[in-house]
Amino acid sequence: MGIKCPCKGGQSFIDSNPPKQASNLPSNSYGILPSSTKVDEYKAKMPVPQKFCQEERDKQFARFAEYLKTLEIKIPFAEALEQIPSYAKFMKDILSHKKDWRETQIVLLTEECSAIIQNSLPKKLKDPRSFMIPCTIGDACTRTALCDLGASINLIPASLIKKLCLTEEVKPTRMCLQLADGFIKIPSGLIEDMIVRVRPFDFPIDFVVLDMEGHKSAFLILGRLFLVTGRTLIDVEQGEVTLRVNEKKFVLNAVKAMQHPDIPEECMSIDFIDSLVEEVNMAESSKDRLDDILNDTQPD
Repeated sequence: MGIKCPCKGGQSFIDSNPPKQASNLPSNSYGILPSSTKVDEYKAKMPVPQKFCQEERDKQFARFAEYLKTLEIKIPFAEALEQIPSYAKFMKDILSHKKDWRETQIVLLTEECSAIIQNSLPKKLKDPRSFMIPCTIGDACTRTALCDLGASINLIPASLIKKLCLTEEVKPTRMCLQLADGFIKIPSGLIEDMIVRVRPFDFPIDFVVLDMEGHKSAFLILGRLFLVTGRTLIDVEQGEVTLRVNEKKFVLNAVKAMQHPDIPEECMSIDFIDSLVEEVNMAESSKDRLDDILNDTQPD
């Protein structure tokens, strides 16, 4: 049953039994909706919401910028970012965990540790071994000489003096030699002004004669007396010995010189060829006779 009520602009009937879905709406005792009630309009969802996420992030960044403007340490943070561009990079490194914002302790290193860390140490090289140079004494006596800055004398073996027939020129001396192992050796004597040729230079050298018969490969020792006479320069890295006389100089590679053996001084021969030939002939003849005897004893 409907109730007839006057309305502006005409008449209308309102059902006294409204539908259930409209029962939740506010109404008066007659079931009439008030004029101030608004019904929310339906909004359709966006098909691609990710497209509009950037706008939301921009809004969040704007709010974050406002917060930064109010953040103060000692100076306004926003002002520091504007005036010092490197601060922005530092902030980015802190947020990306590339740098630690906590205070770090400064440790002072010694010069040795700093050199190791900075890799400024020189490269470690191998031992170049002893500096041995070939020299010639007399006409054709070639020997290997050791250049020794630690020796105050020039040393020559007594066997070499005998071979050169210079025994009569050896002068007696009261010198005593103390070796590196502490033993005391008494030299045979002293020979002066012996000419030693280190191509292409000839040097007059004073030698101390020492009996070294127990050594299989006795060599000369050229000490500081020879090195200062030849104005010698030793390049340890390159393994080179430079001798200088007046304006001339001679460079000798001591490492390469040691790779080649000394020239043999003696050649020995054994005269056993004739006896060996006779023994072979006798053996061959005995074999031939035995074959003849065996052939004769065989039956026809």
